Amino acid sequence: MKSLQRLWPWLRPYRTSLVIGLFWVIITNGLILMTPQLLRWGITAIEQGNWADVQFYAATMIVVTLLGGGIRVISRLHFLHTGRKV
Repeated sequence: MKSLQRLWPWLRPYRTSLVIGLFWVIITNGLILMTPQLLRWGITAIEQGNWADVQFYAATMIVVTLLGGGIRVISRLHFLHTGRKV
């Protein structure tokens, strides 16, 4: 961390953009981590024969995956645009 202290004066003007990009990365990773849990709940619903829940979990997995991909693009654009400003 001590070696990074020399970078702080140059990164300070871009702090807001970097924090926003980091926020979107955290949101994306949270959404991606939801998929295995939704799959687990869907398998449990199949075992119990509750087909309405199976459809709900399948649809939710699709939405979460698409949303995660879209947010991942946003986060990468924040980091790329910050790098171009330097």
